Amino acid sequence: MVDDLVSKGTDEPYRMLTARAEHRLGLACDVADARLLGMARELGALSAGEMAMVEAKIERRERLRTQCEAAWATQTSAFGPIAAAVGLRLDAGLSLSDLLRRQHMGPAETDACLAQLEGWATPQAGWNPVWERDLLLFDLRYAPYREREARLLEGHRAWDHVRIPADFRIEHLHGLSREVLEKFALHRPETLGQASRIPGITPAAVTLLHLQIHNRRGI
Repeated sequence: MVDDLVSKGTDEPYRMLTARAEHRLGLACDVADARLLGMARELGALSAGEMAMVEAKIERRERLRTQCEAAWATQTSAFGPIAAAVGLRLDAGLSLSDLLRRQHMGPAETDACLAQLEGWATPQAGWNPVWERDLLLFDLRYAPYREREARLLEGHRAWDHVRIPADFRIEHLHGLSREVLEKFALHRPETLGQASRIPGITPAAVTLLHLQIHNRRGI
């Protein structure tokens, strides 16, 4: 928030909704307990019982995903009739994970498939089958986007360590629009990471700036 206020200004109300956040696919509120478990443990925010319940839920999620990768769906398997009912043929066969990635597979079909897995219906404190089914589908279908987002985030973190020299005259760079030059002059970012988070600054502009800084250091 502090970085946003410094680099983006206060021209409009600060947007705190997850839908407006950067890298929002990794900020899903329904996995906040698992995502923040390490911090909760460090701060002592959860009791021993609550901690054990979250850890057990994480372990069960991982086991479920492993089962989905290992289960093989074919025409003659228990998954065949479920897939056929929505117009999918499994002649070549595929993993249950790949089957569930198909948009044809709605909540009812997914439930029918998961019912074939050992332990899916076993009651457990804190385990909500409907919630976990939806989370599984989200993980499977959005995995490529989350991986791409993670790569972009890693690149931005690297940019945070590239400092813009104090005497570097950005306004003299060729190839940047007047709007970009004005924004750089107004905010005077200290790193490429700060520059990339200024509204209106494109990745191409930051890449050009990075190249110029690199060339200057090579002189």
